[in-house]
Amino acid sequence: MSKIIGAQPKLSSDQIQIVDVLKETLAMALEGKINTLGIVACLEDGPATLVGGRNAAALNIGIDHLKHKILMATFEAGEDTVQRVAPHIIKPRGN
Repeated sequence: MSKIIGAQPKLSSDQIQIVDVLKETLAMALEGKINTLGIVACLEDGPATLVGGRNAAALNIGIDHLKHKILMATFEAGEDTVQRVAPHIIKPRGN
């Protein structure tokens, strides 16, 4: 399928939110407020990751904070979602 030059695909509300976060992050980086960055992108083919900068300790703490946010969002989505995403969190394996 060929792409039309200058045409932009219609974005979902989630994708628009992602673009807004990226724009805000870029603005902060251009102001010199960001010295290390880790990105996890969920693509149709699977996850992709990128790391830039040298402050590994701060990045590691940030990743732990992000993992906690993801876990809490999963639990708030409901037990059915949690069981589908990570069944071992709700019930021990083998039960």
